[in-house]
Amino acid sequence: MKNIYLKALAFLVALGCFYSIEILYFGQSDRTTGEAGLVLLGLLAPILTLAFPHFSRRSLALPVVGWGVVFLAAQLLVLGAGALDAAGILRLMLRLGIFLVVIGLAHVLSRSLLQFYLTVRELTQVAPTARLLVADETTPAVRRELARSRQYERPLSVIVLEEPPAPDQEAINRLILEAQQAFLQEYYHLKFVEAVRQSLRPMDVLMTHGNRLAILCPEGTEGATYELSARIRANVAAKLALPIEMAAARFPEEGLTFAGLLATADERLDERAAATTSRQSSSSSLLGTHST
Repeated sequence: MKNIYLKALAFLVALGCFYSIEILYFGQSDRTTGEAGLVLLGLLAPILTLAFPHFSRRSLALPVVGWGVVFLAAQLLVLGAGALDAAGILRLMLRLGIFLVVIGLAHVLSRSLLQFYLTVRELTQVAPTARLLVADETTPAVRRELARSRQYERPLSVIVLEEPPAPDQEAINRLILEAQQAFLQEYYHLKFVEAVRQSLRPMDVLMTHGNRLAILCPEGTEGATYELSARIRANVAAKLALPIEMAAARFPEEGLTFAGLLATADERLDERAAATTSRQSSSSSLLGTHST
């Protein structure tokens, strides 16, 4: 992102060189409609490359080869392949080469701008869970997967996650102002959701569930559910350096409805949270006794 300025400058310089050559050639030609169309194509191609930044996630070769073929075909169509002499071929290759450089720089600049936009959106996102589905029987994904599991007698599981508490309040107050604290809490929650989402399989569905998250896991056998839970636990620990509590319930052994599966997983998660709190209290009591 720090090189966006240099990439934009390189793109504008290359575009200026290309257009200087195009205008010079256009002035020396018969100025037909076809040749004017070639000049217009040279302008539209990089603009379209910048106008659709999500395509910049693909390989650089795709726009370069695609626009190169279009530009070369248009040149041959307008000028005529039989009318090209040695100087004409050299001039055509020069124009094509500079055009491809412009397209390549437009693609690189578009990718940098997209990364910058996504980073800014991540940092300023007000409601990161707004894009998540709600864990409810009426959610289309839930109805679809439950119907599939019932019809074809396929396994399915539901995992409920307890979001770890944010960093200690006292530690936060030592490091940042009160106005920055709210931003940090929101950013922390966003990173938690992102860490969980990155751990999922393509078929899994991540949803909000009160102040928790729920995951609908098609083909959620006992082994697959355990592997997914371990992957989530490891990813959250790696990104946030905090432990995470979670519990699962499987269809149909532990619930015949989505609400039933959620209730079972919630109950188990509450029991584990209570056990963790009890252990922490016991440890604190022992420490207090020893210190006394």
